[in-house]
Amino acid sequence: MSVERLTATEARVAGLVVKGCADAQIVSQLAIPPGVLEGHLANVYRKLGVRSRTELAFLLGAVPDEEERSES
Repeated sequence: MSVERLTATEARVAGLVVKGCADAQIVSQLAIPPGVLEGHLANVYRKLGVRSRTELAFLLGAVPDEEERSES
């Protein structure tokens, strides 16, 4: 389950999701139909073994885990 397994578009989608962009924003920025975005998200989730945007953000380090938060 490595980020390197993502296509360039999947990596862009994952990055925008982690930044907190809504689907409508991603569709607009990438100029793709909503159905295509859903397919890319499904591929990202499957390839990285996550089931949600929150899990994706944790995996990619955008959200500190409990241990990192307690050290702050």
